[in-house]
Amino acid sequence: VTAKVIELRVNLRAAPSTNAKIIGTVVKNDQFTLLGRSQDGKWYQASLVGKTAPVWVFGGTLQIVSGDPKTLPVVTTP
Repeated sequence: VTAKVIELRVNLRAAPSTNAKIIGTVVKNDQFTLLGRSQDGKWYQASLVGKTAPVWVFGGTLQIVSGDPKTLPVVTTP
């Protein structure tokens, strides 16, 4: 599943929460591969070049470019 950023600037988080540590940012029209989704389906786990661990991005800031996000596995976080 591929997604594109639709906001000017979006924070990348360590966990699927606005309270989680910010570990980077992406900007409008950046595209990346989604690896999984949060249990509530509001957040997506993504793999980005330059990041060793997967990051979390809020789904409301993304547009799905290809694939069906409902097919992504649910990723549980501690």
